[in-house]
Amino acid sequence: MKDISTIRIILLSFLVFLVSMEASAQYFMSGQEPASTRWKQINTAHFQVIFPENFTEKARYVANILEYSYEKVSSSMDHQPEKVSVIIHNKSVTSNGFVAPAPHRMELYSVPPQDNNPMPWLEHLAIHEIRHWVQIDKLNQGLTKVLNYAFGEQATAVVAGLLPMWYLEGDAVISETALTEDGRGRIPDFSKIIRSRLADSLPLYSFDKMLLGSYRNNTPNHYELGYHMTSYARYRYGETLWQDVENHVARKPFQLLSFNFGLDRFADQYSADIYDSAMTFYNNFYYPQSLPDDKESNQEINTESHDSYTSYRHPRYTEDGGILALKKDYSRLPRFVKIVNGKEEIVHIPGRMTFDRFSYANDWIVWSEEIPDVRWSHRSYSVIKMFNMQKGMERTLTEKTRFFAPDISDDGNLVAVIQVTQENEYNLVVLDTENGWIQKQFTHPADIFLQQPVWSVDGKHIYLIGTDEKGKGIYRVNYDTGKWEQVMQPSFREIQHLSPGDEYIYFKAAMEHKEEILAFDFAKTELNRVTRSPVNASDVSFSNKSNSIVYSSFESEGYNLFEKKLDPGKFEPVKKEYNGDNRMISSLREGEGQLFRSGEIPNQQYTATPYRKWKHLFNFHSWAPLYMDYNINQKSISDVSPGISLFSQNLLSTSLTTLGYSYQSGTHKFHSQFVYRGWYPVFRVSTNYGGKPQVIRHSSVEWAPGLSNDYMKFNASVSLPLNFTNNKYITGLIPSMEYEYDRNYYHNLRENFYLRGLKTIDYNAWFYHYQRMAHRDLQPRWGLTFDMNIRTSPFSENLLGNMTSLRGSLFLPGFIEDHGIQLRLGYQKQNPEIYLYSSYLQFPRGFQPSVTQKLFTFKADYSFPLFYPDWNIPSVLYVKRFKTNLFQDYGINHYQTIRNERRVWEKQQLYSLGAEITSDFHFARFMFPFSAGIRYSYLPQFADHRYELIFNVDFYRIYSNMF
Repeated sequence: MKDISTIRIILLSFLVFLVSMEASAQYFMSGQEPASTRWKQINTAHFQVIFPENFTEKARYVANILEYSYEKVSSSMDHQPEKVSVIIHNKSVTSNGFVAPAPHRMELYSVPPQDNNPMPWLEHLAIHEIRHWVQIDKLNQGLTKVLNYAFGEQATAVVAGLLPMWYLEGDAVISETALTEDGRGRIPDFSKIIRSRLADSLPLYSFDKMLLGSYRNNTPNHYELGYHMTSYARYRYGETLWQDVENHVARKPFQLLSFNFGLDRFADQYSADIYDSAMTFYNNFYYPQSLPDDKESNQEINTESHDSYTSYRHPRYTEDGGILALKKDYSRLPRFVKIVNGKEEIVHIPGRMTFDRFSYANDWIVWSEEIPDVRWSHRSYSVIKMFNMQKGMERTLTEKTRFFAPDISDDGNLVAVIQVTQENEYNLVVLDTENGWIQKQFTHPADIFLQQPVWSVDGKHIYLIGTDEKGKGIYRVNYDTGKWEQVMQPSFREIQHLSPGDEYIYFKAAMEHKEEILAFDFAKTELNRVTRSPVNASDVSFSNKSNSIVYSSFESEGYNLFEKKLDPGKFEPVKKEYNGDNRMISSLREGEGQLFRSGEIPNQQYTATPYRKWKHLFNFHSWAPLYMDYNINQKSISDVSPGISLFSQNLLSTSLTTLGYSYQSGTHKFHSQFVYRGWYPVFRVSTNYGGKPQVIRHSSVEWAPGLSNDYMKFNASVSLPLNFTNNKYITGLIPSMEYEYDRNYYHNLRENFYLRGLKTIDYNAWFYHYQRMAHRDLQPRWGLTFDMNIRTSPFSENLLGNMTSLRGSLFLPGFIEDHGIQLRLGYQKQNPEIYLYSSYLQFPRGFQPSVTQKLFTFKADYSFPLFYPDWNIPSVLYVKRFKTNLFQDYGINHYQTIRNERRVWEKQQLYSLGAEITSDFHFARFMFPFSAGIRYSYLPQFADHRYELIFNVDFYRIYSNMF
């Protein structure tokens, strides 16, 4: 009996731990479509495809891809997953996708990126995301399946958290690589960071650093690191390794390191050991012998040394002999810089570019930039922007468009762009630079995906890359006649960044494990190699005037710029045929079933039926045999008690619901929350019923009313989140109103009776405008915020009166790079009757909140990093940064008190100063960074020294990107 009781306690504790861990991701959502969107659905054997009505034809294509891929992608995992819903977003200019374990769903963003690989985007995306669904659904076995009965889909979500990101993404990249003629495992640009460390014989970073990133050095993301580790492990230990490890995790999730234990059981190695072995293997794989490069024979444009990651991309010649480039580093936002004779100056800081490559002619820099919708996260635009270097003025050429990859003609009068419609139709569009009007529009007869247009030297043609089921080719269209020509036949060789001359067109292209600058001879239709780079050559720009090219060459800490004089006699012939396979990919293919071939995708005409939003308002995906006081807004659990909880999130992420019953202190209680985001305003309603109400009275009052278990609290709010983000600034306004009723007893001291229930209304307006933050930034470099709150009790003014609070923040750069200043002002006044509201403003640091009727605060902070140690205790702790914040707070607090039976005003001056020292670190290789440290406050009036511990988990700054 004792053993059984112990097992029960351990199991209950484990279940509570699982649910608590799920709190931060209980309601994961990426946004909503406009309320006017009409939805349809297609149901196949294994997928429910939900999509906007204007995407119907492409949705049938997606449904066919999904069904065609289903068995192929799941074969090597020996698991065929259950049917899953797939939601397609076609109004965003973001190219992405993800699988969410709770509620089970796959979300796909349909617009292809301009740097897409040599495979149609939706095919590539479908394979990758199906593999994620196979990984997640395979966990539904053993103990995890039992937990699913008890907790619903959230149990799988938590167990999936035991699978590291490097495995999830690396294994998915294997699928897209081994099953197709494409895939990132074949693309040299994908492996460049790891190859750069190996090529230069540099010491390898620790596994913790490579996995969790650095504020100092360039490290790979989960995809690149994960592919190298998962592919090596499968190559070394057999095609069933990852099947076996997932089975182990699913059956023994109570081993919180079950993934590592599974690796140890089936590979006799832990994750860090796999990393070490994989790097040794790939060093010999990529560099079996030393190869020459031409770096020394080329002129280095920027000779300035950098002690951390610094990258110069997409160089362009200017008329005065300078070089324009897009510079990236960890301390500043990406910016256009001009380099003349080795000296560099900042030209302009653009907003969030939808494609990094920009164009230049006649003092005009042209690029495409993402502009979010004012309200809807799943609707955004790619507009064309221009900056005049002579006038120092930026202008927006187009508004609310879906134009990408602009190239300006040499005379500066026309701009060629790629248009991708919401229906995934691809057009080459030419705009005039005076007002952005469309001058011409071209559509390829085969409706191939068009990428990266560039004008010919004489301005009579526009060259571009075209992608279809045969791979990537080079095409051109005659501007006057509209006639299309194929310049270079398509293949699965990765090519990017065209730059035409009179006799050759230059571009970067895959060459085994590297990318080099190649030249295609128009007359001879021959392909030639122009560069021999140490790692990767990219971003070529040809100058007809000097018969030279400038390009970016990758090194371990970023791209640097080189110029090369061209001598066609030294070009090296290259075979036009290309096969990206190697012995690793061939080995991985042995563990797969049938390969994915674009030409074999069926063309079944699935029936599309309406998907009514009101019929799918609720989707209860998770539950628990206990009550969790879960706050949807704060994404936190504040209490766990006996009872029942139900959680709902509909597939469109417009409706969130929690229902609960709890039994506390012999009392039955009922709880509910509902949030609806599908209309322009956001509505929230919550209720709590049960338990005894509180009695609020002065200490001199002795009598109290009789109490029963009928307490109730009701909240209803409406808010309007507006997003005005543009250029390099993030801007928004959120007005809101909240009504609250709680059924407590409030004693009226003047008339000696109890008021049952109190109603309050809060009016709030929150405005923010600040510069986007760079990787190292501790706060915005420039910006301000303003918050106004008015709290009233219109039906109980004789008890509470009203309170008005104002507060604002100003962000300024510090005296040294990466330093920041923050100044905060606050003012609050309330007109009380009998009771006071609790303070909306925070008191100066070091002081506890107290009674206040008028409060003024001023706070000044100066924050800066101390150093970036990248220390690690393997698998236990990885410390990325130490930082300091110096502060000085001042406040004046006025309140009334009774003295000699008279009300008198008291004035309290609050002054404190001190420092905070914290570190940013990862614990147990947990993907979210922790921040912890100590705050020291000195209160001069009291000669008092105070110390506080600081702890925070940043769930928003995750070290990963891409899809």
